[in-house]
Amino acid sequence: MSSKIKSDLCQFIYSIPDSSKGTVSCPTEIGYVPTETDITLHASPSDGMKFLCWTIGEDVFDGGDILSYSLTYRFSITSDTNLYPNLIEKDSLLVRYDLGDGYMKQSDGRSIFTEIHPSGSDGCLNLRPILGDMYREGYNLIGYSSRQNNTLIGAGSLVNAPTVGILDLNIVWQKCSDAKDFEFVAAENGLAITNYKGDDTILSVPSELSGLPVVRINAGAVKGKAFTTLIIPDSVIEIENGAFVDCNSLQRMIIHDGFTLASDSAFKNCGSVASLTLNSLSYPFFYDNVSQIRPRLTRIINRSGASPLIIFTGNNSILYGIDTDSLLNISDTNHSFINASGISPTLREIFVQGITPYIQTKDAVIEGLSLYGEDHGIFSMEDVIALEGAYNLLSGVDITDFSGLLDSICNLNTKASGRQGMIDKPYSIANTSIAEATCYPVEIPEGS
Repeated sequence: MSSKIKSDLCQFIYSIPDSSKGTVSCPTEIGYVPTETDITLHASPSDGMKFLCWTIGEDVFDGGDILSYSLTYRFSITSDTNLYPNLIEKDSLLVRYDLGDGYMKQSDGRSIFTEIHPSGSDGCLNLRPILGDMYREGYNLIGYSSRQNNTLIGAGSLVNAPTVGILDLNIVWQKCSDAKDFEFVAAENGLAITNYKGDDTILSVPSELSGLPVVRINAGAVKGKAFTTLIIPDSVIEIENGAFVDCNSLQRMIIHDGFTLASDSAFKNCGSVASLTLNSLSYPFFYDNVSQIRPRLTRIINRSGASPLIIFTGNNSILYGIDTDSLLNISDTNHSFINASGISPTLREIFVQGITPYIQTKDAVIEGLSLYGEDHGIFSMEDVIALEGAYNLLSGVDITDFSGLLDSICNLNTKASGRQGMIDKPYSIANTSIAEATCYPVEIPEGS
């Protein structure tokens, strides 16, 4: 074909990867067509299938760019074009994770990862935890974000989301601090950091140094530094007591739940933290079982109506004398009661911090033991009214008073204590709403 003919023609293709899912009608035949030809395509899903969108270049599962959500798509062709009609089972949600400059290790460098979730009645899903298969050299994966809400969302979090259609999330990467600023020694299964010499505002601990994984931060390794954000990668599973000393500018922490040795004492004289993101390294489970605890969390996230919520958190009612089950017998249409007192006591601070964005002015979040002690039995309606709107939520977490957060994470990872101790992850609740998120990717600034 001569260059003149090529310049006057464009190749037009539309592909249906699985013809059993639906058909496409188009008056224009596949092949070479004159430039600026007007083309109309119409997708017809098969029974039980739902149309998602038209994409170009690849299907939506492999990262194709979305052109239209309408069954009928019209355009004027100006270049070679390969279109895809994307269809999935009805009542399903497609979640796409855009890795940006990162890639999936086991998928030939693909930068898009997709999951299909059957629609649930509660409008919530758990996002993908950090499983070590998403990689960007020199960066730490610190969570996800959506276009509608750039708030960092912890990996593995339970989050309210669209129930059908497409949800696009971006992987948020943070550039690691310079390797030359760290001194280290050999440790079991990797390296231990012994000294940090840098002056970064964001201390992003590398997951590797000299080609070996960083698995521990030794006592006294970080002293008197003025960083405001601390990021600890999933490779680090041990933080010795006193590892961070006199770092009193610390305001934000991004950590994970895979520690086997760590405690509050690791952060000596570090002041307060206003923001804490806890990434999960495995798919979360809930205390007792999903059928009991998950609905309580989703009721908080997806509240309906204007009635104030009365939420009991913290300690077991049998052990601490709070007969919170009696709330179920209170006839009161002006309040909605949620008994979350069975949720792991040692992790209640993070649970409460997680639900903070969903709490409204007249809601009450009541921590049974700290407010009432062992001498109080049945909680009365008068008590509820007196506490309406007077909740004491954690707007920030005091790094010196985690109430055993790091210790409890280590206990969960090293031994079973209490009911289903090793798999209890009630804290896995997102701190933001993405229910209105669209499928257009957000721009993530370099190093953010």
